[in-house]
Amino acid sequence: MLKIHVQQSIKASPQKVFSWLANSENYRHSKLVFYSKWQDINTSENAIRQIITIGGWFQEKIKTITPDELITYDIQQSFPAMITRGTGKITIRTSKNHTTIVDWQLSLNLKYPSLTNIIRKIVTSLYADILLTALYELEMTDK
Repeated sequence: MLKIHVQQSIKASPQKVFSWLANSENYRHSKLVFYSKWQDINTSENAIRQIITIGGWFQEKIKTITPDELITYDIQQSFPAMITRGTGKITIRTSKNHTTIVDWQLSLNLKYPSLTNIIRKIVTSLYADILLTALYELEMTDK
């Protein structure tokens, strides 16, 4: 199992950070995400989203939402079909210096373990870029 952890500190309220991350259409602002849309208007638990990134197409189902704190999801399908099972967890907390810390963790079962290193690089770059995009957009608009 491949485990990936990306962290970013953002100078914006936990509420604004959570709202930005919960609205996955914002991910399209990243240069590595080409499409991101909810299957319907429901963005709560059990909602399904489709995302096309530099790493491929993913269908994800939201498992848990705790406003301003937590989003968990399952990767249901992917193409290319390199991930046989995957989960994601986004945790939001406030640091001692009053910035918001985002921890994004992924656990991926790979169909081809020999591709672990390349998949780690692609996925880490992808999620780091999404968080940098959030940082830029939220810090520029939170002034």
